[in-house]
Amino acid sequence: MKLQKQNVFLFIFLLAAVPPYYLTKSSILKYTFDALQILGVLYMIFVCILKGKISHFFIVVLSFDLILIIVTSIGGQSVFNCLTFIIKNLIYVLLIMIYSKRNAQKFLKVSYDYFTVICLINFIYLLYGCFVLGKTSDDSLFITESNSITSPLIYSVVVGGLYNIIYGEKQKILSKRLFLLLICITITELLVWSATGMVGWFILLVYIFYVEFTGRIKSLPYFKLSVVAVLLNISIVFFNIQDKLSFLIECILQKSLTFTGRTYIWKINLEQIRQSWIIGYGYGYRAVGFFYAHNAILEFLIEGGIVLLVAFIWVVVIVGLKNKKDNQIYSSELPFLKASQFLIIAVFSFEIMMITELPSVIYFFSILELMYCLPYLLKSNTLKKG
Repeated sequence: MKLQKQNVFLFIFLLAAVPPYYLTKSSILKYTFDALQILGVLYMIFVCILKGKISHFFIVVLSFDLILIIVTSIGGQSVFNCLTFIIKNLIYVLLIMIYSKRNAQKFLKVSYDYFTVICLINFIYLLYGCFVLGKTSDDSLFITESNSITSPLIYSVVVGGLYNIIYGEKQKILSKRLFLLLICITITELLVWSATGMVGWFILLVYIFYVEFTGRIKSLPYFKLSVVAVLLNISIVFFNIQDKLSFLIECILQKSLTFTGRTYIWKINLEQIRQSWIIGYGYGYRAVGFFYAHNAILEFLIEGGIVLLVAFIWVVVIVGLKNKKDNQIYSSELPFLKASQFLIIAVFSFEIMMITELPSVIYFFSILELMYCLPYLLKSNTLKKG
């Protein structure tokens, strides 16, 4: 893995945009990253306005963020914490939007390098913490502060797989480097043993090996998969169908039918939501102590009500509509088809994890935007309009 001098700036910018949690434990580094993120967002918005390159996707994400800060102000929650989240959310979205049209290969290459580096450091740090220092896996993570590690790990595979499809010699998802990364991530998931993360990771892993070893590319229905995820979400949260899956949950995943107390948390959150279901209570609100809702739908409802949930759904919908339109134009192009289906299964993995957790919205939106900008990513190297 070689990092050219001209890519060092982007690498450092990525470090500031999505810094590992371990580095942010230093107050000096944390404030430095925060300052760089604010400057980065302002600069990129200025560039986009100046050149008229603001995408529909960015406008919808910005609407989501504006709704969140408005309901946070009304709810009396910390506006500063909300702004911090919004800046982190916007900076990577802006990076993808700008570089997808300017230098897509450079962006994917440096992103692949950056996330490979932090994933490998996380893996080594985890092994050292667990087997040398005798610490728990949650206390031995470099990238995140808890078992929410799956989101950045999946994203690292997404950017790596996309880079291999578009710019690799064989245009396959897997390469020797990505295969090594898959091994490290799988061991990480086994050590952390988050049932939610394991399920999300297993879905993506099975798809990668199925495609690579069979050579078959399944046409995946974006909207149908999202509906399946939502119906499964509702069935578990509202109707407790997990009681009928006791063997899978208790024996295989080694979790209780309450999902480690999540059903209790969901019940309390639902009671709170009924009292303010339109605009919620604002970013950072907790209905049960310091526990968040442990479910994406409930988390959006508790923080921003039905208004924020609709805004989130609209982000997912416009990407699906754009992908459907792109498929009509580029469906005969193998690289587009492989990349598109790969991103769809990654989105589905996140949607399944949303049932019992709230995977990083930042990484989820980033995957959605990669799908939205896919023709631009492919255009410079492999894609020709038919």
